[in-house]
Amino acid sequence: MQAAALGCSIAIALVGGTITGLILHLPFLGQPPDQNCYDDSVYWEVPSEKFPQECNPDYQEDDSKVIVEAL
Repeated sequence: MQAAALGCSIAIALVGGTITGLILHLPFLGQPPDQNCYDDSVYWEVPSEKFPQECNPDYQEDDSKVIVEAL
């Protein structure tokens, strides 16, 4: 029974992946031009630089926070 369930799961995953791949290869879902590849505003609404202050008017930067850098 477990082998049959595993086979069904793999078959469903393959069919679903194939359908997803075919949908993503449709021409109107093409990639943006190279100059827009790293521009997040193409896909998302990007907040301005003053986001914390606009979001919370009482926001104040905490200078006592410890900054940890990865090596």
